[in-house]
Amino acid sequence: MCTVTRVSDGDSLRALCPGLGGVTRIRLRGIDAPELRQRYGQQARQAVLALCQKQAIRIPARPARDRYQRVLADVHCGGVDVSLRLVQSGLAWVYRPTAAEYPRLVQAERRAQRARLGLWGDAHPVAPWTWRRQHANR
Repeated sequence: MCTVTRVSDGDSLRALCPGLGGVTRIRLRGIDAPELRQRYGQQARQAVLALCQKQAIRIPARPARDRYQRVLADVHCGGVDVSLRLVQSGLAWVYRPTAAEYPRLVQAERRAQRARLGLWGDAHPVAPWTWRRQHANR
C-alpha cells in the first residue's frame, strides 16, 4: 500500500510506497491531462487532489515505468478510478498510444465530448501533447 503525499498535476502524483523504497512518482495510466499552465490544467490537478490527497492506493510490486522512471499505474482513490473520473469530467484526454487498452476511457471521452464537458466545451481544445510541443522552447 502507498499513501498519496502530493498531487503534481492532473496525471501525476507522489506517494509514500515503503515497498518501492519510499516516495515514488506515479503517472496515471491511460490519460494525458492538460499541463498546469494550460487551460483546465489547474482544474484537473484540483480534481485529483480532492480525490486522492492522503489516500491509500495500491501499486503493483513490480510496476511498469515510463521513460522518466515514473511508475505507471491505474490509480483508485476512495474506490474511484481517477483516470476515468477525469475523462468523464472533460479534464483529460485518453492517451492515444494506449487508447486500445482502455475502451472504457475512450467511451467516456466520447460522452464528455458530446456533452461538451470541461475542455470539450472549448471551440478548439488543445491536446496536452500539442500544447507541450508549442511551448517547448518557452
